[in-house]
Amino acid sequence: QQIIESASAQHSAIDEEDGSNKSEQAVAAESQDESNTEMEQDGEKGMTYTVSVITGNRWAADSDKDLYIILYGDSDKSDKCPLRQDYINWLQTNEPKFRQNRMDSFHIETTELGTLQKIIVGHEFVGYGAGIFIERVLVTENIADGRQFLFECGKWLDSGQVDGKIERMIKTTAFYYISSIPEDNTSSKGRWELILHTGKKDGTGGTTSNLNIVGYGTQGSSITTRIYDSNFATAPSTSLVQVDFGDIGDLLKIRIEVDGSGVSPDYFLNKVELRDLDTEERMVCFVGKWLRWKGNEKHVQPYREFPVFRAAFEPLNIITYEGKMRLASVDRRHLLEEDGQLQIFGEIGETGRFPVSLQFKPDQKTEIGFKTEAASIGRIHGVRLFVTSDEIGEQLYEGLCVLQAIYDRRGVVGINIASNWLIDRVLIRESPHAPYRFVLKHSRVKPIEEDGELFKEIVLSEMEGLPTKVGKKKARKREKPQYILSMVIADHSTLIPNVTLCAEQACAQMSIIDKTPVNGIISFQHKEQDVGLILKLRIEVDSAQRLLHVPAEGSVHADEEVLEIRRMCLVDTANGDELRFANINAVFTSSSVREFAAVWPDIPPLAVIRYQITITSGECVGNFEVLIKLKGSRGDTGLRKLVNNGTPQFQPNTNSIFDIEAVTIGDPQMVELVLQNDEDNFVWKCEQLHVLDGETSLYYIFHFEKPFVRALKAQCSNVCPFTSAL
Repeated sequence: QQIIESASAQHSAIDEEDGSNKSEQAVAAESQDESNTEMEQDGEKGMTYTVSVITGNRWAADSDKDLYIILYGDSDKSDKCPLRQDYINWLQTNEPKFRQNRMDSFHIETTELGTLQKIIVGHEFVGYGAGIFIERVLVTENIADGRQFLFECGKWLDSGQVDGKIERMIKTTAFYYISSIPEDNTSSKGRWELILHTGKKDGTGGTTSNLNIVGYGTQGSSITTRIYDSNFATAPSTSLVQVDFGDIGDLLKIRIEVDGSGVSPDYFLNKVELRDLDTEERMVCFVGKWLRWKGNEKHVQPYREFPVFRAAFEPLNIITYEGKMRLASVDRRHLLEEDGQLQIFGEIGETGRFPVSLQFKPDQKTEIGFKTEAASIGRIHGVRLFVTSDEIGEQLYEGLCVLQAIYDRRGVVGINIASNWLIDRVLIRESPHAPYRFVLKHSRVKPIEEDGELFKEIVLSEMEGLPTKVGKKKARKREKPQYILSMVIADHSTLIPNVTLCAEQACAQMSIIDKTPVNGIISFQHKEQDVGLILKLRIEVDSAQRLLHVPAEGSVHADEEVLEIRRMCLVDTANGDELRFANINAVFTSSSVREFAAVWPDIPPLAVIRYQITITSGECVGNFEVLIKLKGSRGDTGLRKLVNNGTPQFQPNTNSIFDIEAVTIGDPQMVELVLQNDEDNFVWKCEQLHVLDGETSLYYIFHFEKPFVRALKAQCSNVCPFTSAL
């Protein structure tokens, strides 16, 4: 569920958090207006640009570091311009820049660069988790008739992610003429003028093919077919085309296809100028790619798509969909061709069709790879594989369609139709930077009422999480970790916390560096051992120690024994790895224990679970305190004192109920009980211990055979088998 929500969240409004309905372009345009006055006062300094960085919606996508940018135009390039945070220390600010799913704007001054061709954006910090995920960058010219340039990224700038790059070159996706923003009372009727820039400067790229142009809007799609202009065959050249998409709502993307006509059907599309004939909005979209009808090259596609970049709408991302099809059978009877055409369908449209081979390879591998580039279709719903068949094959297919219709009318789900025909599974990933992939296994054929071609449909079954961590070959050599934890505490805090690093391989206690806070910060260190990947921090109060400072006068908690933690940052100073814990605002007393899940770029944080502990007591003599540690497949809770105020606990032949909140330990496997008692004589028999997992609602039973006495104050018990628990 977390993975699916994360994938869908990419299409939400970028500034939903602060309740604003303004688009990125509108906010960036406002930033431009603020600096127009400065430019008018001193026009000799060149050009001022507003650079807006949109941080992506990924785990740990945010950054506390400064970035830099270099702008490249067709007439000049800028110097390396810093995009700085407004603070010295992330721990001591409430308004950091580069937060997840937010936009931050900066003004930079340089010479006039002309039409921007590309940018270089990056930072200078090495370490896993020390980078940033940039969704896109907007660059706006701060002049009255300026343009806003779109640079789509959708990648990590993190040395521990994917390819390890901390600097990226991004070509211009599109630009928009800000002066063409329509008045409030004007609306589009779907009539557009397109100027197609054909071919390369070397004279290649012209086509004899007809073009099909498909428009996708917020309320549907429309296609105009068999468009041809004599200039299409000449390269380089321009051709003016007018299309009427009709009432499809606001235009989101355009697909241009070749239909294979003539002797030279391949086509190189350099860029497209667009003008809405109703609102007079104008924009330019860069393509710079071939539309190839057929060929020996890998992953050819006879279409190209581009997002319509306009005011008030978040542009669709250009995505390279890459995946594998698993062939279901070697039987190719009744197929006229060994190749087919694949098309991917999603929640906001579909890609164009692209050729795929259905031939078994000599190495007998049954999986065939494919790749296609298209504007985002949202969450993937399914694929269709189109094939051509002889007459007998068509008759067999019609029979399958009738069977499909019977199941559909009766509401029968989960039945795979023609599961062993052509392909039986498809895997699709949007990018190596996406921490998930789509798994399609459920087979269908076309509805009986749908005329036209034969196709096999495979629809979405599930989504799988995938790592995006850099591979071993590209990973840097790691040194022995040297961890430093910096913790911001409130002025009225008096208690000292004990901090435990909980990792894949072991848990390790951190030692405090100085008991005197400096600017409200106390620090801890751990240098003894490599504990592996940090999964969580456990913080409990050391009631035997106090901070060496005087709480602020007039503080609400000045007379209390208390610790309030505002935020934390854990850094491996040897390797640069970094974990940030923002907006903790947790208050601890002398008996408090809290755990905080680590948020790494490619690993969803572990869930915080409430475990309900029910203890059935037998014989009980004397007074004592009980501490418990739950151990599971993913770690343990640490020792926790069982406290339930207001109710006598551990009475003979009664049940005592407690709650423990902890980062998930997976399936509970063992319980350790420890008794604390100052008296010489005490006896307590724990007849049964029942653990209820608050997330899964599963329960686990533990039995202790021996009573707890002075000579036996600690015991462990393994979970009972299911039959024994019953």
